[in-house]
Formats: sequence, C-alpha cells, structure tokens
Amino acid sequence: MTAAGPDHRPARTGRTHRAPVVALRGAAGCYPDGEGRLVFHGLDLELIPGRPVALAGPSGSGKTLAVYTLLRFADLAAGTLTIDGTDARDLSPERIRGLLAWSPEQPVLFPASVRANLRLGAPQATDREMTELLGRFGLAPWLDRLERGLDTVLAPWGHPVSGGELQRLSLARAVLTGRPVLVLDEPTSHLDQATAGAVLEAVLEHARGRSVLWVTHRPAELALFPEVRHLRGGMT
Repeated sequence: MTAAGPDHRPARTGRTHRAPVVALRGAAGCYPDGEGRLVFHGLDLELIPGRPVALAGPSGSGKTLAVYTLLRFADLAAGTLTIDGTDARDLSPERIRGLLAWSPEQPVLFPASVRANLRLGAPQATDREMTELLGRFGLAPWLDRLERGLDTVLAPWGHPVSGGELQRLSLARAVLTGRPVLVLDEPTSHLDQATAGAVLEAVLEHARGRSVLWVTHRPAELALFPEVRHLRGGMT
C-alpha cells in the first residue's frame, strides 16, 4: 500500500468516536419474502479498528444481505450481532447507524451541488478537504471539467454522473463523515481494475484506525486485506 506523503495527507474528518468492535457470530440471514430460505449461514465476522476485512463471494451469495444485517435494515435469522459486546437488539438502529458510514453498490445522489452531496454526513468538511479527497479517488479531472466546480448541481436534474464517478463520490462522502466504521458494498464494481486498485488503496489510507468492511467479488482486491471472509451460495 502506498504510504501517505506530504501531498496526500488523509482528510481531516469531523467525528472522533472510538471505533467499536462489531461482530457477527454464527450469523444467518434470509430475505423477508424468501419463505425462510437461508441465503447465508454460519458467518463469523469481526470488524476491529485498524484491521480491514473483506467479504467476498459471487453474486447471490448473500453479501449485501449480510451488510443489511450490520446496518439493522434486516434481522438475523440466527446468530448474534454485537457492538463492543452489547447485543445490537439492545441498541437503537439509529445509534448503530450513527457509528457506521455506508456506501452501497448503487449509491444515490441528491439534486444538489457536489459540495452539498459530499457534506450530507459531514457538514463541517471544507472545500479543500473535499477537493483533495476527490483527487485521491481519481476525480480531479472530472471536477476540473465541471463549469461550477463544487457548486455544480448533480443528477438527476443537473450534471450527469457515470456509474464509476457515482461510486467514488459515494466513497468520498462515506470517508468524510469520520464515522468509525466504514461498510463499503461493491464500491468499485463500475471501475476498471487499475482505477479500482488505486481507489481501494486511497480508502484504506484515509481509514487508518477505523474499522472497514470491503465487500467485493474481485479477487485482485483481496490481497490488500489481512482478513478475508467468503460466502459461497449460502455457505461461509
């Protein structure tokens, strides 16, 4: 991984919550309309500050559903989810989501400026921080082409954004929140391999000291992770 140099210092972020240990033990999940069929089961996953984890598996193996259980968008069919040893069922979903920054595979932009979209979870972020982070994610040329820069209004009624640009904007938005746990679901699926690798290194650089879950189906990305968990058709 490329070390941060004097021109690529991680952006200052607004929140300084200590990163909790988030753990799934013996976890199983099924979709509400899935007639009880388990999509995954027996998943043990521990998110520890400073030790990024990758969750890998083919399409349909349950990666996104596992993410939804972490975010409390879906309940576990079996097993436990704990936050620093406390059962997540004893914590409000809002409190849990306040610790986690999520970048989904299909992010949403609001009909507002680049600046407003990036500040959604980080109202304290400065223009310099946003510009530097976009540069680290390979979006400097894109930003330079925008007639009004950070003031440019984005899709659906403003400037069009490609799938790869959208994913990198979403990653920047998640990193800028400063939340202690980053949950990033297939965040490079619209990028070529070289760009994806550079973006992944930039994310890990800026997320030092935080907990990171990187969900991917790309084998080339897994080499940067000290721990990889696999889902295969419901089997872990």
